[in-house]
Amino acid sequence: MSYGERSLVWSQCIAGANSPYTKTLTGYDDYIKIGINPKKLVMGIPWYGYDYTCQNLSANHVCTTAKYPCKDAVYRQVAYQMIMKQVNSSTSGRLWDKNQQSPYYHCEDQAGHFHQVWYDDPQSISLKAAYVQNRGLLGIGMWHANCLDYSGDAIAKQQTEEVWKALKPKL
Repeated sequence: MSYGERSLVWSQCIAGANSPYTKTLTGYDDYIKIGINPKKLVMGIPWYGYDYTCQNLSANHVCTTAKYPCKDAVYRQVAYQMIMKQVNSSTSGRLWDKNQQSPYYHCEDQAGHFHQVWYDDPQSISLKAAYVQNRGLLGIGMWHANCLDYSGDAIAKQQTEEVWKALKPKL
């Protein structure tokens, strides 16, 4: 499982990726270093994101969620299909965090509260899938497939196909 890696109980009260690239890969590298056969490892990735309510959203995109001690309850899960409907009308558009290798965006709710939404998309998924291929892991899977939009809408169909294709990158 390479999702749900973000815990505000054990880290700063700042929004961040559900499945940050370096943290994810470090976990698999550590298993391999202790002798676990890569062919016994399957990387599980999220097809949902985390929506954080920001107490403060700085000019450099840092979303502070709560004062210490903060809890994981400061975010909610959002399906990829909902994220795709929100990102283009968000206040920021799609942003990319180079450290976490993950997309995110800002939005404002009807009450005027700012939110930051972190998720995985074809770009971030492809990076992880390439690692799976390069390191010889058994495979890659997702949690959970019904987070995609299978309605038949042309845009949704393209987005869904792109996410599925990202599981098998071209190296």
